[in-house]
Amino acid sequence: MKVFYSFLFLCFVCLSANGQNSDRTIESFYHQAGDKSVNLGVGFLNSSSFNFNILQTPATGNPSPSLNLSFDYGLTKEIGIGFFANYYRVEAQQDVAVQIADYADQFQDILDDPLCFSECVLGIPLGGNCDCEVNGKVIERVNVLTVGGKLAYHIYKFEKLDTYGSTYLGYSFNRRKTITESAIDGLFEETESTNEVPSIVYFASAGMRYYITPRWALYGEFGYGNVHLVQAGVTYRFY
Repeated sequence: MKVFYSFLFLCFVCLSANGQNSDRTIESFYHQAGDKSVNLGVGFLNSSSFNFNILQTPATGNPSPSLNLSFDYGLTKEIGIGFFANYYRVEAQQDVAVQIADYADQFQDILDDPLCFSECVLGIPLGGNCDCEVNGKVIERVNVLTVGGKLAYHIYKFEKLDTYGSTYLGYSFNRRKTITESAIDGLFEETESTNEVPSIVYFASAGMRYYITPRWALYGEFGYGNVHLVQAGVTYRFY
C-alpha cells in the first residue's frame, strides 16, 4: 500500500508541474455528457470492525485499507453511471486453550500415551507427565472482493472543482482462511468458525474532483458505508 501512496504523490507532482494550460476551456474542469473515466484509489478510516466467532470465542477484526477501481460514464452533464470493484482483507486473532479430554481424538500424540490420556479424561493423577491443556493461536483471515454498480449526480457549486454525490451497491465475495498453530490443527477439521463480514455492500458518498489537466484529476470522497469512510485517488478521463 505504501507503493500506491507514493504513486499518488508522484502523480500529483508531475501533473502539477505539467498540467496547467492557459488555453483550457472551463468545461474541461467538470464532468460532461459522454465522458468515460477510470478511477484508481485507496479507502481508509474504518467505519466499523467485524465480529468473528472462533471456537465459540468472540474476536474482532479490522479491515485493511482497500484498493478501489471504478469506471464512470457521463449520461448527461449532471448524471453519471458506472461500476466499481474493490479489495480489502480482514484479520482477527484469538488465543485458544483446548482441553484434551474434550477433543482427545484430534491429538494422536496424546493417545499414543494411554496413561496420559487416562489422566486427562478422568481428571485423576495417575503418575503421568502430561499437560491436559493445549494452547494455540488461531488467525481468521478473510479476503474480500466486491463488485457492483454506482450512480453519481454532479453539482456545479465551485469554480473549476467538480463536486458530486454517489451511491454504491455491490456484492462481496468472501474467501476465508483459518491459520492455526500445529498443536491445534486437527481441531479445525470438525469445528467451524464463523464471521460477520458483509456480503451485500451499499453506501453513499460526497466527493470532489480537480482536473489538473483535461484528462487527469485527483479526487476524494467521504461517505458512511460498512467498510471505509474516506477514499482518495487519481482519475483518467478519455473521450
